[in-house]
Amino acid sequence: MKKNYSTAWLLFALVCAVASTFLILSMMVTQPGHVFNELGGDTGKNYFTFLYQSMYGKGFWFDGMNYPYGEHIIYADGQPVISLFLQLFQPLDAHMALAAMNLLISASYVLAILFTYKTLNYCGMKPFLAIFFACLINLLSPQVMRIRGHFGMAYLYPIPMLFYWSMLYHYTLKWRYAFYLFILGLITALIHLYLGALVLVWLAFYVVGYFIFAKLWKSGIGPRETWKAILKHVLPIFIALSGLFLIIKLFIALTDPVTDRPVFPLNMIENVTHFNEIFTSPFSPFWQFAHNRLGFNPTPYSGEGYTYIGLTAMFTLTCAFVFWLINKFRHKTGGILPAEQEFSKVWLFIAIAALLIAMGVPFIWNMRSLLNYLSIFKQFRALGRFSWIFYYITAIYVALIIKNWLLPGGL
Repeated sequence: MKKNYSTAWLLFALVCAVASTFLILSMMVTQPGHVFNELGGDTGKNYFTFLYQSMYGKGFWFDGMNYPYGEHIIYADGQPVISLFLQLFQPLDAHMALAAMNLLISASYVLAILFTYKTLNYCGMKPFLAIFFACLINLLSPQVMRIRGHFGMAYLYPIPMLFYWSMLYHYTLKWRYAFYLFILGLITALIHLYLGALVLVWLAFYVVGYFIFAKLWKSGIGPRETWKAILKHVLPIFIALSGLFLIIKLFIALTDPVTDRPVFPLNMIENVTHFNEIFTSPFSPFWQFAHNRLGFNPTPYSGEGYTYIGLTAMFTLTCAFVFWLINKFRHKTGGILPAEQEFSKVWLFIAIAALLIAMGVPFIWNMRSLLNYLSIFKQFRALGRFSWIFYYITAIYVALIIKNWLLPGGL
């Protein structure tokens, strides 16, 4: 597998990414210092915490709430690494701070599209088709809904970057890509802890998934890998994972004077992904038609576990599964599914494992006590947000199936 894009195609992808971002976030791009997406609730609070800390804050401690004690800015959704940087330019007015946040969020859309394009192209998809799918995948991402209030989680770049650099490491074994993943996790965690958690979960499941498919479930040509080869392969990722976890824990320990914070957030198990949030959507014209004409009620938008993959993805995956069964029955190989060289089974494992965590498995099976031994998950009250990993991997997988099915020669 090798890169298949030229500089000209990359520039064209950049133009398409900017145009797509302008299409969906036009006001944020053209008037970044004057646009509030919504007001009230979490939205108003998150605007306030970021703007206050950027304009008046000092360091990581936020004095704008919980008077007279204050709060750590990381727990107030104040995007610490960005607000800390903006503190260097004080005095700073609200328009400038707001413009900085809106433009950075908009830039993250461009980055997400570019890295998704590079991932699809690396998997063998021709540039024009890769650009088309990259725009669709990101503009239809459930993470886009975070723009309505949870601004620290509205940055789209983490998962596309995760996928691309993980894929480069997977096939080249160059340590620098593991280092890129470490830096990515560090920066995203200092924007919002949930983004850092996405990186940690991805890296952890990559290590487990590679072990499963390299040692226990080897399919295709060649013998199973030796323990030495497996350890050599996953060691850089494990170092990045461990280092990232330890640095985040150390950072919080050194900057947070509060020692008795609650360790079991309210409604944690309730804020998970349900099956109907994967397969139905109140925003889809199809499901709106089904509701208006047929009386079918799609799942209401809850925000936390929403990860609708779309009718096209559902139809494509169903057809692919049927064709796979037919080939198995006829003892044939090949078909429309991406080959291992195009799309490793490790990515599918990461997607399914992340979805199970997002659904609260196994904690929802009367096993809540397991959380006493998994302290990292006890800090997150909305496990459903990990389903974003499932969405991106599934969407890219579906795009490759469509390419192999309808356009095997590319476009």
